[in-house]
Amino acid sequence: MPDNHSPSVRSYNMSRIKSSNTKPEEIVRKYLFSRNLRYRKCDKRLSGKPDIVFPKYRTVVFVNGCFWHWHKDCSGFVMPKSRLDYWKPKLKGNRIRDAEHIAQLQNDGWYVITVWECELKKNVRDERLKRLYKEIVNNKKGKKIKNDLLINLNRIHTTELGKERIKKNLSVNTDDIIKWCIRKIKKAKKILRKGKNWYVYFKDFYLVINANNYTIITGSLINV
Repeated sequence: MPDNHSPSVRSYNMSRIKSSNTKPEEIVRKYLFSRNLRYRKCDKRLSGKPDIVFPKYRTVVFVNGCFWHWHKDCSGFVMPKSRLDYWKPKLKGNRIRDAEHIAQLQNDGWYVITVWECELKKNVRDERLKRLYKEIVNNKKGKKIKNDLLINLNRIHTTELGKERIKKNLSVNTDDIIKWCIRKIKKAKKILRKGKNWYVYFKDFYLVINANNYTIITGSLINV
């Protein structure tokens, strides 16, 4: 679609665009909050700092502007006529980074949803928001959060203090405590996510693992 704006108008429009807490983001957040969904905003710990994060449902939402994220086949995207040598690589780079962030998040076990600015126009907004709500609450990944630990067993590690705790508390006699823990985790009776940690339960003991960096913190016997 041709650019109908003059270079000066285009420059002014670009300067008015915010990178976060945009009007489309606020529309989506307010609606989801009204549906009793609670979330985190722009979590820097996750790839691409998703606009809305739902840990309970293992779901993230990006609310993308159609111009900055090059929404193809959308009337909201207009390639500038001036400085094409600047804009085309920049916008293409944005799309590549978006794809990389989505791939990383999916690899980490997150369900990724993108809501486009054009989908929030008044004539289509209600339908899109209702569909978004259903996508979030019906996400099966949120009900199988333990898989996120199981598919990242290669990232499991611990500290010297962690090794000492596990050996002492569980009376374990092995030179490779990580290998021992991973073998046990594969046969766990139950894996629960509580706050920042996973609790991996076995018949008579459990392991505590940091959910952000996969560090085994300790192991303890289950008191009966």
